[in-house]
Amino acid sequence: MKVLGFLAVLGLVVAVNATTNFTEDEVTYTQNIRPIFQKYCVSCHEGSMNYEGAVASKDKILKKLVNLKQMPPKYISDRPTDAEIELIKKWILTGTKK
Repeated sequence: MKVLGFLAVLGLVVAVNATTNFTEDEVTYTQNIRPIFQKYCVSCHEGSMNYEGAVASKDKILKKLVNLKQMPPKYISDRPTDAEIELIKKWILTGTKK
């Protein structure tokens, strides 16, 4: 009987944890991506880094920033971290939520 009670509690903990992780894992432009773009991109790409511009440019962003790491240009020392690049990649690949 104790085993069944333990399994029931464990199942509840896993269910709550799975729900929590889903919302924590959601990447949105407003909460996650805009701050990265403001820090590294808007000094050169001011008009194109709003939500609509970023969505329209997502293939270019994925190629030049994420895959080839051509942006920002090499002469700019302040560059996105690997974690920030992965966050941008996740945002693009999960549907570019606002």
